[in-house]
Amino acid sequence: MPANATDTSFQACVQDSCEGTWTAGSITWLNRTATLSVTIFKPEGVDYSATAIFDAFAGTTKIDTQTRTMRTSADRQEFPAFTIGDPNLVGGINRIRVQLCENDTTPPFCGIQQNFWR
Repeated sequence: MPANATDTSFQACVQDSCEGTWTAGSITWLNRTATLSVTIFKPEGVDYSATAIFDAFAGTTKIDTQTRTMRTSADRQEFPAFTIGDPNLVGGINRIRVQLCENDTTPPFCGIQQNFWR
């Protein structure tokens, strides 16, 4: 981890109780971007997919969006770490918004957006 990096843990759920589908991981804040480590959890054997949505902001301006979708019937899926943000943005990003959605309905059923700041 670079000397100027700091970590923030996160969790976001589809339902308030987090008893069904939820995601958790960490945000490593870098100079202008962040690296996310993400795992999605859902009840074993269910046949719907779940999508975690990550929006990166500089102030109130959205800079980047990344999604990760779990399509298996397993009870958890860990995704490879990924970078979000713009490495050329002076000042970089300072907030990441996380939301998790179950994709078995139209429109998808999504939990409350959670915000995490540098």
